[in-house]
Amino acid sequence: MGACCAYCGWNEPTGKCNKKCAKFANEQCPPKRCRVQDDECEPAEPTDGDTKIPLSNPDQSTTNAGGDPERAIDGSEETAWKAGSCMHTKTTASGDWWQADFDAEYEVGKVEILNRSDCCGSRLNGAEIRVGSTVCVASVTGAVVGKNVFTCPSGTRGNKIRINGAKNVPLNFCEVIPQQKRKSTDCVAARLRLPRHTGDR
Repeated sequence: MGACCAYCGWNEPTGKCNKKCAKFANEQCPPKRCRVQDDECEPAEPTDGDTKIPLSNPDQSTTNAGGDPERAIDGSEETAWKAGSCMHTKTTASGDWWQADFDAEYEVGKVEILNRSDCCGSRLNGAEIRVGSTVCVASVTGAVVGKNVFTCPSGTRGNKIRINGAKNVPLNFCEVIPQQKRKSTDCVAARLRLPRHTGDR
């Protein structure tokens, strides 16, 4: 046979990726864990993974008790106030905000916020999370101490992140980790030129 619609498939017994020939060009791509690269089959990169977006230039509306905005991007996962790694705003009638810049424009898949673990997890409730001009979360509910993960709608893009707190409640969290949404490369169908078969079938 000559050129055919081929795909990469995972060969479980050998633990390798192999070229396989599909009958039709529009046949649904069946394999997992492999991709076509330079006319060869190779293991795929992690699928639908999210990678941390670098943050800089943190700022916030007010500061209380030494809780500077830089603390929320210092890379520390310490969540106790006494560790000195949590930001803290004052309490204002209009609500407070915290923000930081990305190093480029990204599509954000989710935002992880590490709340204080020693108290005050509910202070994040009612907050709005924005990526650029796009709303990721309109109003946080059910915030807990420690780790909180928020999934953004598809197409959430921007070059900065901003958290607008609820009225009369201070913002008081320890780390903000926005994560870039990556497209899946798990199953990539392509036309490959396979060697012409010369032997008997």
